[in-house]
Amino acid sequence: MRTILSIILVVVGLLGSWFAVTLASAQTKDAASFDRHLLALAAKGHADSQYKLGVAYDEGLGVSKDYTEAFKWFSLAAEQGHAHSQFRVGDMYMSGLGIVKSDAEAVKWFRKAAEQGLANAQGMLGIAYAKGQGVPQNYVLAYMWLHLATEGRQGAAQFRDAVGERMTVAQISEAQKLAREWKVTRRR
Repeated sequence: MRTILSIILVVVGLLGSWFAVTLASAQTKDAASFDRHLLALAAKGHADSQYKLGVAYDEGLGVSKDYTEAFKWFSLAAEQGHAHSQFRVGDMYMSGLGIVKSDAEAVKWFRKAAEQGLANAQGMLGIAYAKGQGVPQNYVLAYMWLHLATEGRQGAAQFRDAVGERMTVAQISEAQKLAREWKVTRRR
């Protein structure tokens, strides 16, 4: 009885190992096929694929980290109006990763993404206005963009309120009016 049980355990163990190796092999082939497919789409100008390749190079997902290559792919998608890529290009210009640091260029790309309603970009644009980083310091515009960002980004309210502490009631009212107007024009 013990011999039969031992044999069954060995067979189950071998089958489990075989299954794991087969599954890993299939996943590796699928991943390689997926990477080739993604690269082919990106090379043909598919913005989402370009963005995904940018993320892969920026974060080292399946490839070695390469900020210059990440910037290349983000830029290609950003030029097509891909909001998340526009944000990433702005972020790379702000940090100087993969490209020469330029606050003015960062703001340009944050604005493009912010105008499409991307909350992270709205928040970064608001912070840029609050600090006068890449743009003249303007608390009204800072508050406006941070106020818009609060709808999609936790934490933006803290920055907005901190900016609000430096403003008059009339300035806050003006910023809120600008935010409302921006929402109305965006819905058209």
